[in-house]
Amino acid sequence: MMCYDVNEGSFPLTLQECECIQALCSERISEMKKDLDKKDSHKFILIKGLAGKIGGFAELMYARGEAENLKIKEDYNLRRELEKITKNGE
Repeated sequence: MMCYDVNEGSFPLTLQECECIQALCSERISEMKKDLDKKDSHKFILIKGLAGKIGGFAELMYARGEAENLKIKEDYNLRRELEKITKNGE
């Protein structure tokens, strides 16, 4: 089972490592596209797949971070509203 949070997951790569690997894959794919006839098509497909998978891990971490930030903001707003209610009730 895979776990993840804002900065890392059980795969176990950090967000920064995922971004780095994805960038390296993209660079290699670009290089390979220049001369596909001389490149190993199987390796090309593997690198494309790896880039997609690593990109998916990074997107999960981004989404988790956004969800956590939204929850923090909602909690903050709820506390502010409760403070207003308790002050008005006094």
